[in-house]
Amino acid sequence: MDLSSYRIEVWHAVGTLWKGFGADPEAVITKMFPQASAFVDEMFDRKQTPESASLQIVTNVLGGYIQHGMPVEQKRAVLLELHKVTNMSFEEAQGYPALPFVAHVVAAWQVAQRWAAEGKVDAPTQLLDGVIGSLAAGLERP
Repeated sequence: MDLSSYRIEVWHAVGTLWKGFGADPEAVITKMFPQASAFVDEMFDRKQTPESASLQIVTNVLGGYIQHGMPVEQKRAVLLELHKVTNMSFEEAQGYPALPFVAHVVAAWQVAQRWAAEGKVDAPTQLLDGVIGSLAAGLERP
């Protein structure tokens, strides 16, 4: 695969992983993080799968949002909700009225799990671990 095709695949995978970025995840993310394009090129050079690169991009973007844009009370609510949902059985979690952000995280985690089963990513828990770590870090006292 050439670099141009790789870029297309990465941004498609980002959109698959996190629907909240809309129809053009590349435009949304590079507006906030101009270095994202260079990161994609670096992942190509490292021979990472497009799915692996997208998982890292989404994890980093969500971490930045949580750290800089999410109020402390929302962090607490999301962390509690994630704990509740991730401790449910799959059947219980289906249809559970989770907070929208939590629903997106769980959906992305399920996509990452599928990609891991397909051999496309090595660390499917990276996103969930990154989100939980960012939420918890935002609640630490100074």
